[in-house]
Amino acid sequence: MGSKDQGIDELEGRYLVVPRTLCFITYRDRILLLRGNPNKRIWPNLHNGIGGHVEPDEDVYTAALREIREETGLRVTHLTLRGIVNVWPDRRTDTGVMLFVFTAQAHTQEVLPSDEGELVWV
Repeated sequence: MGSKDQGIDELEGRYLVVPRTLCFITYRDRILLLRGNPNKRIWPNLHNGIGGHVEPDEDVYTAALREIREETGLRVTHLTLRGIVNVWPDRRTDTGVMLFVFTAQAHTQEVLPSDEGELVWV
């Protein structure tokens, strides 16, 4: 079934979402968090999981694995989707964020530095 048959060729007035991933990685009894760079536009100096945008040619699992590798250098196992959160951060627009939240396991605590911020095991 094509996009016209599904009604997605006419987007005016429809609610749109930007897909993103967020992953909380564990190693034994620790969890890896990213403390955002102080000069970042979003989440400066705040801790969060690892993640980012889903590229047009990716499914959410592939995107999560890519973001984890890019931001930490880790190769993880047991990547599991734990929830989907639909966020509408600015009600003045018709665009929100659909956040796919994962957990995963690391087999080492050795991470590579990230331009996104400081990686911290807690």
